[in-house]
Amino acid sequence: MTSEVATLRVIAARTTIPVPEVYDFDAKATDAFGYRYILMQALPGRQMDARLSRTVPRANWDKITEQLADYTFQLSRLEFESVGRLWCGSSGDEPPSIIAGLDFGKTYQTSLEYFYAVAYKSPSMGPGRAPRRRRMGNRFMDT
Repeated sequence: MTSEVATLRVIAARTTIPVPEVYDFDAKATDAFGYRYILMQALPGRQMDARLSRTVPRANWDKITEQLADYTFQLSRLEFESVGRLWCGSSGDEPPSIIAGLDFGKTYQTSLEYFYAVAYKSPSMGPGRAPRRRRMGNRFMDT
């Protein structure tokens, strides 16, 4: 949960993407509520689910596409010193840094290192093994 808070704060500080302000959070279930929580600002608008997307007037499609493309571009421009998870300390008030991810317990210097670790952790992969190809309809899929 602290990584989610750090991510929201980094996106708010380094992009123009609208994200909710985090008012408070507790990553432990030992608080008065007995649950982990994030208390954050409610953003205006509605979540766009499949039903809503079918009712959006065609005149708005270009604007929505431009916004999504802009958000994707801004996120792609964020750079960090290594691959892992964002961390701003247990109280969320430290400068953001990258710490080991929960999946492998370490950081990686490149995305390629990380992808190899993911591939070799998979039961169907191992050093020197190529993925098997399976036919899925008229396409092939690596398994």
